[in-house]
Amino acid sequence: MPQRSGVSLIEVLVATVLLAVGISGTVASLAATARMRVRARDRESLAAAALDRLEWFEGRACAQTDTAESATLQDSVRVDWQVTDSSGQRTFRFDAERVGHTPQRLTLRSSWRCS
Repeated sequence: MPQRSGVSLIEVLVATVLLAVGISGTVASLAATARMRVRARDRESLAAAALDRLEWFEGRACAQTDTAESATLQDSVRVDWQVTDSSGQRTFRFDAERVGHTPQRLTLRSSWRCS
């Protein structure tokens, strides 16, 4: 049998299938990464809103007035917070919701003893 140079049609087909599998895996991982980045950005917006309200509450933790407010911040973040007093213990409740393609929610509760 004489020696042939080059590749056979079967080898080309197998290489093409392997290349297609590798490319489709890469594209799928890029799409998943993009979704994760969007979720992370949304969570970052919620965390920033929570930090802002917690700093606000820290300065007023033992104030004598109860308060409840709601606001819509930039980046489509809707926040609700409530401060109540019960037997010398101030309770802070914070709810934030990101409105958009993938709605996300964050709820924080904290309390302080006031003398």
